[in-house]
Amino acid sequence: MKKLLKMILSLGFVISPTSVIVSCGEPNSQKDPKEDSCIEPKFNNLNEQIKKPNKLTKNKSSYTKWQDANPNRKDNVTNKIACNHTSYFSPYLDAGLYEGNEIKDVVKASGLNHITLAFVQQVNSHNNFLDLSIAGIESSGPNYDWWAESVFYEKDLKPLVETNSFKNIKVAYGGASTGGNTIKNPWNLALKLENNKDKASILLEEALINYNKKITELASKKSGKSLIMPKNIDFDIEGAAQSEKEPNSLLANTIANMKIKDINWDFSVTLPVLPTGLTSVGISVMDEFVKAYKEKNISQDNLPIINLMLMDYGDQIYLDAIKKGQTNFDMAKEAIENTKNNLKDSIKRIYGSLNIEENKLFELIGATPMIGVNDTVEGVFTLEDAKDLYNYVHENSLAYLSVWSMNDDRGRDKNGNIIPKSLTSHGLNYLNEYDFSKAFNGIWDKNVLRPNKEI
Repeated sequence: MKKLLKMILSLGFVISPTSVIVSCGEPNSQKDPKEDSCIEPKFNNLNEQIKKPNKLTKNKSSYTKWQDANPNRKDNVTNKIACNHTSYFSPYLDAGLYEGNEIKDVVKASGLNHITLAFVQQVNSHNNFLDLSIAGIESSGPNYDWWAESVFYEKDLKPLVETNSFKNIKVAYGGASTGGNTIKNPWNLALKLENNKDKASILLEEALINYNKKITELASKKSGKSLIMPKNIDFDIEGAAQSEKEPNSLLANTIANMKIKDINWDFSVTLPVLPTGLTSVGISVMDEFVKAYKEKNISQDNLPIINLMLMDYGDQIYLDAIKKGQTNFDMAKEAIENTKNNLKDSIKRIYGSLNIEENKLFELIGATPMIGVNDTVEGVFTLEDAKDLYNYVHENSLAYLSVWSMNDDRGRDKNGNIIPKSLTSHGLNYLNEYDFSKAFNGIWDKNVLRPNKEI
């Protein structure tokens, strides 16, 4: 049955001695981990000695020297600002991959207590009715049961169950593959199946809730606990899916209805971005959600989070930025602040006025870089960029931080050999495993503060 996993395609974005490490917050805190994502875990130092690298041809997908990856930096970022206790870290896990999903190790190393499961879509075998699963694999039968219990639960869900963080799980729909095959997005298929917006909305709402119920039932059964169903959903809309106005309008109206019925639903819309802000088509997608919420008289501070894909801007944009002395963090900051202006303009245009403080708009924005080497390879998001972004997010109280993806938070394969950028490696070979997770979760140990300069 393990062959099943090797058949699942990635559906991601275009792609010492025992020590106590102190972050903000309190150990064994009784606070809701979503209300206070900052923690003070106790754990053993998991960083292993980096093995001597196997020989690699120097290329843009693999970095063995800190300075090569950070051409415009002279030193490490070592000053960590105080955690704000509201911004949290919820990395994307490419749950369709069969490697890089040892979440228990990430939890032990970084204190991780949120995760975003990517990507759920219509099953690949049919479009006869809404039938949702990770990566579109079959959603029933012996193969599915084995995968759900032995892999999905044991590796992905169980570590969150054991830390009482199951309700912090976020389910993500969409991604790059459905951007090119939009019928695999349940909101597209719902509209096709019903051809009536009201009926399609009912069908879609039922499917979204039922999927969250399904994973809750699985985790409750396996753990023997009565678990609270997560109410966090992300919609990654990219590629051709951004231009499909009717399905996106249906989705916007559906989640607005869900929000009216239960204010505890936490929705986000993930969109591509440039340092100049959202593209014109991205603004149009955002407008659909702002309109739907306005029509339902939902307050501006309850709008869905606009989560930014801080990645893959294009090689020339990165090269121009490097010439100007900028870092990848500088570009991320520009993208966030320009999107804040895009959002402000959208709210004023649709609601008629801005009824929240302008700085509060940051609370409606999420930040998701691609760690390490980007698909457009001149872009390299380093650990120094991550620490700068962590400080910026907590200083300005953005909604949350994420990364694409949890699976590649390492620069070596399972045997310790350094490898170039891949689905399970970020390509920064001088770093230790889970350094990005630790940095974004506020665990700045000595290896995060001052990583190896080269290996």
